[in-house]
Amino acid sequence: MSHDPIAVSMDALAQTLGDIAALKKEARWREIETAIGRSLRRFVSVSPKEFARLTETGMLAELAKHGPTIWVPYKRIMVIALLKEAGDCAATKRPGGGYGWYLKALHLLLDALARDELWKYSRLVPEVESLVACLEGSSLPVRTRVLLMREYERQGQFGKVRCEFVAAIEKSPKNRKLLDFGTAFFERLGRESDATLVAAGLPRCEVNAVLLELAAAKSGLRIR
Repeated sequence: MSHDPIAVSMDALAQTLGDIAALKKEARWREIETAIGRSLRRFVSVSPKEFARLTETGMLAELAKHGPTIWVPYKRIMVIALLKEAGDCAATKRPGGGYGWYLKALHLLLDALARDELWKYSRLVPEVESLVACLEGSSLPVRTRVLLMREYERQGQFGKVRCEFVAAIEKSPKNRKLLDFGTAFFERLGRESDATLVAAGLPRCEVNAVLLELAAAKSGLRIR
């Protein structure tokens, strides 16, 4: 039996998530809400109402407030997992009810992945694609698209990078900062070999096409 307090807490989270999964099979949503609330108080020392009001920045500040800083990455894992479960509960009450929960979970997950903070506990958090699927049909903020671009670049899925950037530009076509960001981003991808680009789903001709479109878009802004 482990005496490491971090390992003990993560094992407790795994048990909680297993219990919630079992309750889901029987659609016992009220009991699931109770389990989530109990876990929030135990793992991150906040009530469900307080948790719901927190922004992502507020959540991270709350995590750092209690206990040694070494706990913060592990608490982040706990929060991501519980946000997903809270989103599932909210989604049963009304269409789109889980949007805010899922979006916060996705942002925190993408940040944790960028920081390489999941370590051996990645099994306790939802996968990126799982959260993206939960948000399907919703209008995602430009910030979310940019975070997804960076994650897909890290995964070597350049085709998905382009899809996210196209969606971001469609939402904010005259955003000069976004156009400049995209230019720098795809210029960096263009420094990869032809073989790497093809394997990643974005042949060089498509990289060049994106850069030409961006140059035209920025030129149009200057003319205006």
